[in-house]
Amino acid sequence: MRDEEKAVVDVTRILDDVMKAAQPVITATELDALLASITARLSHVHPAYEKVAGRMAMGALYKDTPSSFTDSVKLSFKDHSTFFTTMYRQSVNALAPFLDAEIISERDFDLTYDAVLLFRDVYLLRRAGKVLERPQHLYLRISIAINGPNLNAVRKTYGHLSKGLYIHEPSAMMYAGTTLGQMIPRYSLPFDGRSSMDKFMKLTECSMISYAGGSVSLSVSDFPAEGELVEGQPSGGLPAITRVFDSVIHRIGKGGDLIRGKITMYMEPWHSEIFQFLQSNMTVFAERLTEARGLFFAMWIPDLFLHRVEQGGNWSLFRPGDVPLLTNVWGAEFDDVYRMYEGRRIAVKSLPAKELWDVILNGIMETGGPSIMFKDAANSKSNLAHIGRLTHGGPAADTALFSSSCETGVSATASIVLPTFVSVDGTFNYQLLHRIAKSVTRDLNRVLLLNNYPSMPTAASYVLHRSIGIGIVGLADTFISLRIPFDSEDAIRIGGLIMETIYHASLQMSCDLVDLYGAYPTFTGSPLSRGRFQFNLWDVDVSSSRYDWNALRSRIMQRGVVNAQVVLLSDTTSSSRLTSCSEGFEPILRRVNAINSTVLVKGIASTSYIAPNVSLVSELQKLGLWDDAMRHDLLSSCGSVQAIDRIPMNLKNIFKTAWEVQQEVIIRHAVARAPFVCHSQSIMMYRDGPARHWLSVCLFLAWKEGLKTGIYVLRGRPSYSNRAVYPA
Repeated sequence: MRDEEKAVVDVTRILDDVMKAAQPVITATELDALLASITARLSHVHPAYEKVAGRMAMGALYKDTPSSFTDSVKLSFKDHSTFFTTMYRQSVNALAPFLDAEIISERDFDLTYDAVLLFRDVYLLRRAGKVLERPQHLYLRISIAINGPNLNAVRKTYGHLSKGLYIHEPSAMMYAGTTLGQMIPRYSLPFDGRSSMDKFMKLTECSMISYAGGSVSLSVSDFPAEGELVEGQPSGGLPAITRVFDSVIHRIGKGGDLIRGKITMYMEPWHSEIFQFLQSNMTVFAERLTEARGLFFAMWIPDLFLHRVEQGGNWSLFRPGDVPLLTNVWGAEFDDVYRMYEGRRIAVKSLPAKELWDVILNGIMETGGPSIMFKDAANSKSNLAHIGRLTHGGPAADTALFSSSCETGVSATASIVLPTFVSVDGTFNYQLLHRIAKSVTRDLNRVLLLNNYPSMPTAASYVLHRSIGIGIVGLADTFISLRIPFDSEDAIRIGGLIMETIYHASLQMSCDLVDLYGAYPTFTGSPLSRGRFQFNLWDVDVSSSRYDWNALRSRIMQRGVVNAQVVLLSDTTSSSRLTSCSEGFEPILRRVNAINSTVLVKGIASTSYIAPNVSLVSELQKLGLWDDAMRHDLLSSCGSVQAIDRIPMNLKNIFKTAWEVQQEVIIRHAVARAPFVCHSQSIMMYRDGPARHWLSVCLFLAWKEGLKTGIYVLRGRPSYSNRAVYPA
């Protein structure tokens, strides 16, 4: 136990609770687990218990795993060498004399109990139920898998990961160096179902991607409605294919110890089976509520529909076979084509647009979805607009990838851990952030290069566009460390500066890497090739006071860049738990963390505990306010500090939860970041018992502000007894 913890951790109480809970006959392994679990359950007394429990759990893990990285590798390779790529095996053998010296084991003992459990039960390699590595071994495995026999590059990547400066996506962490799955987590493909072969090929591709840990988004706007002829036979319509995808992803999700991906189906609101599509969202949610859900639904909404809702106009529904042009046009062109089809009187049904809008809103209020992305905003701000139309978004309403019948969009992603960039003097280190963003860009390009693509269309997307997506974790915690309220103007400004830094650094490195990889093949004709950055597509003026954008523009127009897209802000639930940070770019979800591991991550041990936020407790201790009465008040208020009179107003402002921050502020944050986000943002909305009018107003505000995503998921306030399940 560390010196600062001795004053707050009651060892006698821990031992008494262990004695009461222990069985008369208990093994050493069971005793270690019981000791750590009971200590974690005392975290409501003080967050120090969570850290102590983490070290106990890590100590138990160290007893059961090889003591060195080389021993871990030998054990992993024994009888299972084919599970690892040839390059990884050769690189490990070449670097073997140097690798053990790189490991800094002490950093493993800084993890919280929850993070240790997540590493142990989900991320670390295992065979026959036995864990084969430690978290630091995992980081070194990732570093070698990315950099091969380049020792200096391995050291650099390992140092960044080990220090917690950034973190890869779950699939990359699990499958790095192996032949078991994908290091790339996001894929996008169309699904028109116009032939049996197309359905078979796309279903097979989705299955392969999901089984290997990738998540797929697909457009079903062109899928034939029930009764339409497909190769001379009547189509079963969307409900039939929805059941097929739900069955496939459900069975894939049950397979093995490894993480599986999810499937998100996108549809435009003019499809004649839109109501069946929305009903499928409700049905799947109800059927899979208690399990790891694998199938999700999203809307790809054109501006014309929202104008009709706003103006009280009618909306027409069509069979896809009757309107073949609609999915491939957007903006004014879509408006003209849609009106042309209306004029032909081939609509299956006409109804008030608001009637359909209300059904969409009801679905969101009851299930959290469908997600909503705006078709025209995504296309008008796409760096891929010159090669074709975007027909749908990403698995978490995040990516904006081009896809076609012969090309499945792919994107390699990672997240920068922002709280680690707050200096001891309370300032944010933009220079360090810029350097790390460049390193992440380099590493993600290596991931793209080395990934074992599951199909030719996915490989084609890599070759043509090389899209990557750098995101963030812990934005709310960063504001807390800077002592800035999330809903303040300073927070909105700093959030924009952080994203500007990441965008500039990533583009700069992408331009530097042209010497190594060459410019991506579809660069010519793109907005970037004409000197138009993402903020130019937003018509936002960015001063050159911090970064010389004009110099970078000239260099990119002359040399090109390696990546068509570089920044993406997605849901980071799992990554946030590993880093013990707030989720992504969201406000803090609660000031008391109720963790039920069986709900959050499939397959993890059943352990739950309540831990007050470390920063909040630290501030209250400085004021002499952290006592039994304060703990009781905090738990009674479900983690909110707003109704606790003893807490000063400045702390109440800093520690507002997501349900206490106005949704308008969350959208303003998104708008400030958006000019530096090439893909999109997985925007959450937060409301207890949301009213339909409130939800509609929020979505219309997001649309009118030009955001590409209106909502990823609606979250209600979680209870400690029954946490709701959301897409991860």
